Amino acid sequence: MRLRIEVVIVYLCLIPLSSCFPGADQATLQSLKCKPKPGTPGWPSEPTWNRFNASISGQLLKPLPPGAVCDLTLGVFNPVSCWIVAANFSQSLFHTNDPVSVQQPNWEHDACLPTIFHRCNTKQYPVYVVNATEAHHVQEGVKFAKKHNIRLNVKGTGHDYLGR
Repeated sequence: MRLRIEVVIVYLCLIPLSSCFPGADQATLQSLKCKPKPGTPGWPSEPTWNRFNASISGQLLKPLPPGAVCDLTLGVFNPVSCWIVAANFSQSLFHTNDPVSVQQPNWEHDACLPTIFHRCNTKQYPVYVVNATEAHHVQEGVKFAKKHNIRLNVKGTGHDYLGR
């Protein structure tokens, strides 16, 4: 069994905390557990991600969702790959084996379906994924997420059609 740890970039706050707490300094806002996202203060730099990747034997992935190969605007369009993804999209094993996909795409708000008629919203998916094949990878992933205040999501091969 492979356990994948997904570093998800869903922003925890519905509105900027600075709006709720005018005049609060950055340390205060961070203490309120607002999670950073790419391009915001607190998001780890590329060299930090590279060091983390080295610490887990190169198991850090930066995958796109499977349907991205069908989006004409992302620069990764591939008609053959799109056809393969579309042909397998209804198979649960296809989603289980993909590092960012889940069995029911409606839990991802159908954000990246394998069709050329809709754009793929990659913001619904994690930017980085740890392809954890050893306990050490899981431990380091959890420590990294905690140290950098990054939202952590664990993807296992469990089974629950209710999205839990």
